[in-house]
Amino acid sequence: MKKTAIFAASLWEIGGVLKSAEFSYEKVRETPYQVWENDTKTVVITRIGLANAATAFSWAASELDFESAINIGAAGAASQKFVAQDLGKIFDVKSVSCIEPYCGEVFEMQTMGGCETATLATSSRPVASAKDREQASGMGEIVDMEGWALACAAKAFSKKYGVPITKNQFEGTLDDPVPELPYMVWLSSHETGRGADGFNNLKAQDVDFELYTQQDNQEREDLAKAFEAEVLPDVEYDVLVAPIPDEECFQTAYEVRGLLTKTKGVNRA
Repeated sequence: MKKTAIFAASLWEIGGVLKSAEFSYEKVRETPYQVWENDTKTVVITRIGLANAATAFSWAASELDFESAINIGAAGAASQKFVAQDLGKIFDVKSVSCIEPYCGEVFEMQTMGGCETATLATSSRPVASAKDREQASGMGEIVDMEGWALACAAKAFSKKYGVPITKNQFEGTLDDPVPELPYMVWLSSHETGRGADGFNNLKAQDVDFELYTQQDNQEREDLAKAFEAEVLPDVEYDVLVAPIPDEECFQTAYEVRGLLTKTKGVNRA
């Protein structure tokens, strides 16, 4: 069964849960992001801020296998309706907007139920002064520094868009059946070490992304454009669209060659 990914900006916000014996989390990665896991959930510590949150989600989407994402964290009170007794209260965010002028889209969120809902505004800097809180209150009742970026990064391939994604292939078990079309699969076909002066400090990776749709129609074109804009905006790639008669569907295949990432530390070749 696929896991749920939880994104938190810092250990301060979720460390008590991660280190509690009740939830049986184990730290499995330290870099490039700290990652904790138990049997049903994966927690990624994104670090604070819009850019960190978006980058961490993009990394997780390519490296981890999950079917849904949750953002958990502390938020400040922007609305004047809150009183001192509301400190520490849990809210289920129903919409996310961004205070910054270049981030106009408002995301409607799938709420989980069980607690009071609120609207969230995300800022690129701490909202500390009365003037800042007044500005934020026009866009959200509570305020943070990551929520909008995570929603934006997850936009194209969230459940809202009905495009599950997995590594290699969907197994098709009773507990985890193959989803209905459309869906995506990604594969890492080849990796090589690169560097200079006798050291390998870069990894060149060949990655294939395969989008499967029922037909070669406007829906396929829209999904392909969204994927290219969200995931491959500054990456060179080859793309091929072809029918798969045996499975009665169409495949849009992307080939990305020599994608460079920095390796941990520096090792001799």
